[in-house]
Amino acid sequence: MKIGFEDIKKLLTDHTEHFGTLDKDMRSLKHEVNNSITVVGGVIQGTTDEFRATSIELQAFAKKSVEDINQVTEVYMNTNRALRPYVM
Repeated sequence: MKIGFEDIKKLLTDHTEHFGTLDKDMRSLKHEVNNSITVVGGVIQGTTDEFRATSIELQAFAKKSVEDINQVTEVYMNTNRALRPYVM
């Protein structure tokens, strides 16, 4: 009976050490995951900001292009009045 009790105590000690190691590994993994989430959040925010800036630039470019097209059309129509009926 005493031998069985000693075996149980040894198993409990071994498992406690093993669970302690697992606990440390899990905490380390948790920190790594949290760090990765933080980095990914920063990357997503940077990409969003870059997209927003690019979108504003593209909108300005499109507006300028429309203005340029309208101006060229008006100049062309004024230089060649024969085209006026076809354009309108």
